[in-house]
Amino acid sequence: MRITRPAAVVLACSAAIAGLSACGSDGGSSSSAAAAPSGGAGAAASPSPSPTTSGIEALPAARIADKAKQALMSAPSLTMTLDIKVDGKTTGGKVSLDRQGHCAGNMTVPGMGSFEVLKSGASMWIKPDAAFLKVFGGGGEAAKLMAGKYLKADGQMKDMGSFCDLKQFADEIAKEKDTGTKYTKEGTVTEGGVTMVVVGAVDPKDGKSLLYVPVTGTPYPVKISHPSGKETGSITFGGFGEPVVVQTPPADQVIDPSKLGR
Repeated sequence: MRITRPAAVVLACSAAIAGLSACGSDGGSSSSAAAAPSGGAGAAASPSPSPTTSGIEALPAARIADKAKQALMSAPSLTMTLDIKVDGKTTGGKVSLDRQGHCAGNMTVPGMGSFEVLKSGASMWIKPDAAFLKVFGGGGEAAKLMAGKYLKADGQMKDMGSFCDLKQFADEIAKEKDTGTKYTKEGTVTEGGVTMVVVGAVDPKDGKSLLYVPVTGTPYPVKISHPSGKETGSITFGGFGEPVVVQTPPADQVIDPSKLGR
Protein backbone atom coordinates (compact mmCIF):
# COMPACT_ATOMS: atom_id res chain seq x y z
CA MET A 1 0.00 0.00 0.00
CA ARG A 2 2.17 2.83 -1.26
CA ILE A 3 0.00 5.41 0.46
CA THR A 4 2.50 8.21 0.10
CA ARG A 5 2.73 7.98 -3.66
CA PRO A 6 -0.75 9.37 -4.37
CA ALA A 7 -0.48 11.76 -1.43
CA ALA A 8 3.00 13.17 -1.75
CA VAL A 9 3.15 13.39 -5.52
CA VAL A 10 -0.05 15.40 -5.67
CA LEU A 11 1.08 17.60 -2.80
CA ALA A 12 4.38 18.31 -4.53
CA CYS A 13 2.49 19.11 -7.71
CA SER A 14 0.33 21.57 -5.82
CA ALA A 15 3.09 24.11 -6.40
CA ALA A 16 1.89 24.24 -10.00
CA ILE A 17 -0.96 26.62 -9.22
CA ALA A 18 -1.85 28.44 -12.43
CA GLY A 19 1.27 27.07 -14.12
CA LEU A 20 3.76 28.40 -11.58
CA SER A 21 6.05 25.39 -11.92
CA ALA A 22 6.12 22.08 -13.74
CA CYS A 23 5.11 19.00 -11.83
CA GLY A 24 7.75 16.31 -12.18
CA SER A 25 6.74 13.08 -13.85
CA ASP A 26 6.22 10.08 -11.61
CA GLY A 27 8.44 8.11 -13.92
CA GLY A 28 8.34 5.09 -11.65
CA SER A 29 10.49 6.81 -9.05
CA SER A 30 10.39 5.93 -5.38
CA SER A 31 7.62 7.14 -3.13
CA SER A 32 8.11 10.49 -1.49
CA ALA A 33 8.03 9.52 2.14
CA ALA A 34 7.05 6.01 2.97
CA ALA A 35 5.92 2.83 1.31
CA ALA A 36 3.24 0.88 3.06
CA PRO A 37 2.56 -2.72 2.11
CA SER A 38 -0.43 -4.23 0.33
CA GLY A 39 0.03 -7.98 0.39
CA GLY A 40 2.56 -10.76 0.14
CA ALA A 41 4.33 -13.10 2.51
CA GLY A 42 4.17 -12.24 6.20
CA ALA A 43 6.35 -13.06 9.17
CA ALA A 44 5.75 -15.80 11.72
CA ALA A 45 2.64 -15.43 13.84
CA SER A 46 2.85 -13.55 17.12
CA PRO A 47 1.68 -14.93 20.46
CA SER A 48 -2.07 -15.09 21.09
CA PRO A 49 -3.60 -11.61 21.43
CA SER A 50 -4.75 -10.07 24.68
CA PRO A 51 -8.55 -10.14 25.12
CA THR A 52 -8.51 -6.33 25.18
CA THR A 53 -7.03 -6.03 21.68
CA SER A 54 -8.55 -6.55 18.24
CA GLY A 55 -6.12 -9.43 17.65
CA ILE A 56 -4.44 -7.71 14.74
CA GLU A 57 -1.00 -7.99 16.32
CA ALA A 58 -1.25 -11.78 16.06
CA LEU A 59 -1.67 -11.71 12.27
CA PRO A 60 1.13 -12.05 9.71
CA ALA A 61 2.76 -8.76 8.73
CA ALA A 62 1.29 -8.62 5.24
CA ARG A 63 -2.19 -9.30 6.57
CA ILE A 64 -1.87 -6.45 9.07
CA ALA A 65 -0.84 -4.14 6.24
CA ASP A 66 -3.76 -5.27 4.10
CA LYS A 67 -6.24 -4.63 6.90
CA ALA A 68 -4.78 -1.14 7.38
CA LYS A 69 -5.14 -0.49 3.67
CA GLN A 70 -8.78 -1.59 3.64
CA ALA A 71 -9.56 0.51 6.71
CA LEU A 72 -8.01 3.62 5.17
CA MET A 73 -9.86 3.09 1.89
CA SER A 74 -13.20 2.92 3.71
CA ALA A 75 -12.66 5.85 6.11
CA PRO A 76 -15.53 8.38 5.92
CA SER A 77 -13.15 11.22 6.76
CA LEU A 78 -9.61 11.74 7.97
CA THR A 79 -6.90 14.26 8.74
CA MET A 80 -3.53 13.79 7.08
CA THR A 81 -0.35 15.46 8.34
CA LEU A 82 2.73 15.40 6.13
CA ASP A 83 6.38 16.00 6.88
CA ILE A 84 8.25 14.89 3.76
CA LYS A 85 11.86 15.76 3.03
CA VAL A 86 13.43 15.29 -0.39
CA ASP A 87 17.03 16.40 -0.95
CA GLY A 88 16.88 18.36 2.29
CA LYS A 89 13.74 20.28 1.30
CA THR A 90 10.57 19.77 3.31
CA THR A 91 7.02 19.64 2.07
CA GLY A 92 4.63 19.76 4.98
CA GLY A 93 1.07 20.40 5.84
CA LYS A 94 -2.15 19.25 7.41
CA VAL A 95 -5.32 18.50 5.49
CA SER A 96 -8.74 17.28 6.64
CA LEU A 97 -11.08 15.75 4.06
CA ASP A 98 -14.23 13.66 3.78
CA ARG A 99 -16.30 11.80 1.20
CA GLN A 100 -18.85 14.61 0.89
CA GLY A 101 -16.38 16.87 -0.91
CA HIS A 102 -15.23 18.92 2.08
CA CYS A 103 -11.57 19.72 2.57
CA ALA A 104 -9.59 22.24 4.61
CA GLY A 105 -5.89 22.52 5.19
CA ASN A 106 -2.57 24.27 4.79
CA MET A 107 0.44 23.24 2.72
CA THR A 108 4.04 24.43 2.62
CA VAL A 109 5.97 24.01 -0.63
CA PRO A 110 9.80 24.20 -0.62
CA GLY A 111 11.08 27.50 -1.96
CA MET A 112 7.59 28.86 -2.55
CA GLY A 113 5.90 29.49 0.76
CA SER A 114 2.57 28.16 1.91
CA PHE A 115 -1.09 28.31 1.07
CA GLU A 116 -4.46 27.51 2.57
CA VAL A 117 -6.89 25.35 0.63
CA LEU A 118 -10.65 25.06 1.12
CA LYS A 119 -13.06 22.86 -0.79
CA SER A 120 -16.80 22.41 -0.55
CA GLY A 121 -18.38 20.18 -3.17
CA ALA A 122 -17.24 21.33 -6.61
CA SER A 123 -15.93 24.69 -5.34
CA MET A 124 -12.33 25.21 -4.25
CA TRP A 125 -10.38 28.22 -2.99
CA ILE A 126 -6.64 28.82 -2.57
CA LYS A 127 -5.17 31.50 -0.27
CA PRO A 128 -1.39 31.97 -0.71
CA ASP A 129 0.86 33.58 1.90
CA ALA A 130 3.17 36.51 1.14
CA ALA A 131 6.07 34.27 0.07
CA PHE A 132 3.87 32.29 -2.28
CA LEU A 133 2.41 35.50 -3.69
CA LYS A 134 5.88 36.79 -4.44
CA VAL A 135 6.51 33.76 -6.61
CA PHE A 136 3.02 33.84 -8.05
CA GLY A 137 2.89 37.48 -9.01
CA GLY A 138 6.53 38.52 -8.87
CA GLY A 139 5.48 41.54 -6.86
CA GLY A 140 3.23 42.68 -9.71
CA GLU A 141 -0.41 43.62 -9.91
CA ALA A 142 -1.59 40.03 -9.51
CA ALA A 143 0.21 39.73 -6.18
CA LYS A 144 -1.21 43.03 -4.98
CA LEU A 145 -4.72 42.05 -6.00
CA MET A 146 -4.47 38.69 -4.24
CA ALA A 147 -2.88 39.88 -1.00
CA GLY A 148 -4.94 38.46 1.86
CA LYS A 149 -7.56 37.08 -0.54
CA TYR A 150 -8.67 33.66 -1.77
CA LEU A 151 -8.32 32.64 -5.39
CA LYS A 152 -11.28 30.69 -6.73
CA ALA A 153 -9.76 27.55 -8.22
CA ASP A 154 -10.67 26.37 -11.68
CA GLY A 155 -9.11 24.32 -14.46
CA GLN A 156 -5.53 23.36 -13.63
CA MET A 157 -5.84 24.62 -10.07
CA LYS A 158 -8.63 22.13 -9.42
CA ASP A 159 -6.33 19.40 -10.71
CA MET A 160 -3.69 20.31 -8.15
CA GLY A 161 -6.34 20.11 -5.48
CA SER A 162 -7.10 16.47 -6.18
CA PHE A 163 -5.47 15.58 -2.86
CA CYS A 164 -8.59 17.14 -1.32
CA ASP A 165 -10.78 14.37 -2.74
CA LEU A 166 -10.95 11.46 -0.28
CA LYS A 167 -12.65 9.15 -2.78
CA GLN A 168 -9.93 9.79 -5.37
CA PHE A 169 -7.28 9.29 -2.71
CA ALA A 170 -8.81 5.91 -1.81
CA ASP A 171 -9.13 4.96 -5.47
CA GLU A 172 -5.42 5.63 -6.00
CA ILE A 173 -4.56 3.35 -3.10
CA ALA A 174 -6.84 0.65 -4.51
CA LYS A 175 -4.93 0.72 -7.81
CA GLU A 176 -1.57 0.04 -6.18
CA LYS A 177 0.12 -3.24 -6.95
CA ASP A 178 2.55 -5.24 -4.86
CA THR A 179 6.04 -4.99 -6.36
CA GLY A 180 7.91 -7.62 -4.39
CA THR A 181 7.81 -5.85 -1.04
CA LYS A 182 8.98 -7.94 1.91
CA TYR A 183 7.18 -7.51 5.22
CA THR A 184 8.27 -8.09 8.79
CA LYS A 185 6.73 -7.56 12.19
CA GLU A 186 8.78 -5.09 14.23
CA GLY A 187 7.02 -5.55 17.57
CA THR A 188 4.79 -3.02 19.30
CA VAL A 189 5.25 0.53 20.56
CA THR A 190 3.12 2.79 22.74
CA GLU A 191 2.84 6.48 21.89
CA GLY A 192 0.39 8.88 23.47
CA GLY A 193 -1.20 6.03 25.35
CA VAL A 194 -1.93 4.12 22.13
CA THR A 195 -0.29 0.73 21.61
CA MET A 196 0.52 -0.03 17.98
CA VAL A 197 1.92 -2.97 16.09
CA VAL A 198 4.73 -1.94 13.74
CA VAL A 199 5.14 -3.52 10.32
CA GLY A 200 8.35 -3.10 8.35
CA ALA A 201 8.10 -3.00 4.56
CA VAL A 202 11.17 -3.30 2.36
CA ASP A 203 10.49 -2.35 -1.24
CA PRO A 204 13.11 -3.08 -3.95
CA LYS A 205 13.07 0.58 -5.02
CA ASP A 206 11.85 2.52 -1.99
CA GLY A 207 13.86 0.91 0.80
CA LYS A 208 12.43 0.27 4.25
CA SER A 209 9.34 1.92 5.65
CA LEU A 210 7.40 1.45 8.86
CA LEU A 211 3.63 1.19 9.24
CA TYR A 212 1.99 1.76 12.65
CA VAL A 213 -1.43 0.20 13.34
CA PRO A 214 -3.32 0.37 16.70
CA VAL A 215 -3.98 -2.98 18.34
CA THR A 216 -7.46 -1.88 19.46
CA GLY A 217 -10.39 -0.59 17.44
CA THR A 218 -10.43 -0.18 13.66
CA PRO A 219 -6.97 -0.97 12.22
CA TYR A 220 -6.42 2.41 10.61
CA PRO A 221 -2.81 3.22 9.72
CA VAL A 222 -1.91 6.05 12.11
CA LYS A 223 1.61 6.63 10.85
CA ILE A 224 3.83 5.67 7.94
CA SER A 225 7.48 6.63 8.12
CA HIS A 226 10.48 6.32 5.85
CA PRO A 227 13.44 6.81 8.19
CA SER A 228 16.40 6.91 5.80
CA GLY A 229 17.43 7.46 2.21
CA LYS A 230 17.13 10.29 -0.29
CA GLU A 231 13.49 10.75 0.60
CA THR A 232 12.57 10.68 4.28
CA GLY A 233 9.73 11.73 6.51
CA SER A 234 6.31 10.60 7.59
CA ILE A 235 2.59 10.83 7.06
CA THR A 236 0.32 10.58 10.08
CA PHE A 237 -3.41 9.96 9.96
CA GLY A 238 -6.12 10.79 12.46
CA GLY A 239 -9.56 12.30 12.80
CA PHE A 240 -11.18 9.23 11.28
CA GLY A 241 -14.93 9.76 11.01
CA GLU A 242 -14.80 13.30 12.40
CA PRO A 243 -16.76 16.09 10.65
CA VAL A 244 -14.83 18.33 8.26
CA VAL A 245 -16.21 21.84 8.60
CA VAL A 246 -15.46 24.29 5.78
CA GLN A 247 -16.24 27.97 6.16
CA THR A 248 -16.89 29.31 2.66
CA PRO A 249 -14.90 32.54 2.11
CA PRO A 250 -17.06 35.68 1.87
CA ALA A 251 -17.50 36.98 -1.67
CA ASP A 252 -15.48 40.15 -1.03
CA GLN A 253 -12.51 37.99 -0.05
CA VAL A 254 -12.50 35.94 -3.27
CA ILE A 255 -10.66 36.82 -6.48
CA ASP A 256 -11.78 35.39 -9.82
CA PRO A 257 -8.76 34.01 -11.76
CA SER A 258 -9.89 35.86 -14.90
CA LYS A 259 -9.12 39.16 -13.15
CA LEU A 260 -5.46 38.24 -12.82
CA GLY A 261 -4.86 38.29 -16.56
CA ARG A 262 -3.07 34.93 -16.51
